[in-house]
Amino acid sequence: MKILKKSMVSLTVLVSFAAPALAQADTSELSRQLTECRSVESALERLDCYDRVTRNLAAPEARQRGEQAREQAQQTRERADDFGREHRNIDQSEGRRWVNVEETWQNAHGLWRFRLDDGSEWHQTQSSYFAFDPDTRHFIERGALNSFRLGQEGSNRSVRVRRVD
Repeated sequence: MKILKKSMVSLTVLVSFAAPALAQADTSELSRQLTECRSVESALERLDCYDRVTRNLAAPEARQRGEQAREQAQQTRERADDFGREHRNIDQSEGRRWVNVEETWQNAHGLWRFRLDDGSEWHQTQSSYFAFDPDTRHFIERGALNSFRLGQEGSNRSVRVRRVD
């Protein structure tokens, strides 16, 4: 009686796992394999036979789930490896923009204010000396930590600025 209960439980488990695969698998081959397993007299060998049948049915699904899990893990690793480097993905050719300065003035602290031809206004935020020459070409480029720097052609000096409009 005890062996019969174990057989019924294992058959129930087998059917519950094999149900989705039964719709896709060749039913004649599957029924033949199950009939062979049913004819095995030893309970342990019969259970082993059922395990082999279900392992063959579940293998493609398990492989697909494993591949999906590996892909997700790889994407997570790539995102973690890129943490803090997002600013490096900015195209550096677009990091520098040549501008035409239309108007300049200095505030009471001697910091420069610039109005560009596109109407934007930029203020010097760094208190270092900057010799502004209105006759040269100027550029604004991206700096570290989302900052911007204003420089002049022919000079390696630049000053930190921020847009205020």
